[in-house]
Amino acid sequence: MAAHCFFDEENNLYEATQLKVTLGKHDRLKTSDEETSRQELWVLNLLVHPGYNHSSQLFEDDIALLLVGENEININDYVRLICLWNDDYHLDKIVNKTGIVVGWGFTAEHKQATILQKAELPVTSYENCYNSGMRFYQKYMHPTENFCAGVPQEQRSACIGDSGGGFFFYDKYVDRYFVRGVVSLSKLKNVIDDDGYLLNSCNPAAYALYTDVTSYMQWIVDNTPDINKYFI
Repeated sequence: MAAHCFFDEENNLYEATQLKVTLGKHDRLKTSDEETSRQELWVLNLLVHPGYNHSSQLFEDDIALLLVGENEININDYVRLICLWNDDYHLDKIVNKTGIVVGWGFTAEHKQATILQKAELPVTSYENCYNSGMRFYQKYMHPTENFCAGVPQEQRSACIGDSGGGFFFYDKYVDRYFVRGVVSLSKLKNVIDDDGYLLNSCNPAAYALYTDVTSYMQWIVDNTPDINKYFI
């Protein structure tokens, strides 16, 4: 998950006891009774990376872990496991390759999606990303800590509301998905909605930034202990 997702409007970090994870969700507006594929789990512990500083708004080390009970998750047709990246960590390994993002973020019509959306987005190089908008990416792009992906010419990108979701690749040889990134932030754009109100939306004609999970593998391993210690 992205660390910035766990702070309220007053920049206070949420307590783990305030958080619940929903798995198998498809229609954002339906209740759990209407969508029987869902599993709702209380969070046992929330771990934000120690290098993340929410007040700086620079989105460095924008990653967090949510720990839930290991025996509470039912793996089925709606809820599947995803593997941590176990291939070459260099960005060149994935530049120009297409990853997948899903979420209920703003659509091209600048409205939050009701049904879970999926986008296939190629990763671009740091140089190409930087040259596409020097002022923004000079501030928010942190080589080795995050990377850029999107299709600016087609206005296809992650948007507000997608934050914290995974950026993953499918390996057909082992028939598994591997997570490489976490949706972190995108450039903003002022738009007028259907009711004539000015709102802050993302700019789909710009690359979004993703926290690079490979830079945090040791931290993830060190902070994923025996879950039973969190039961009281």
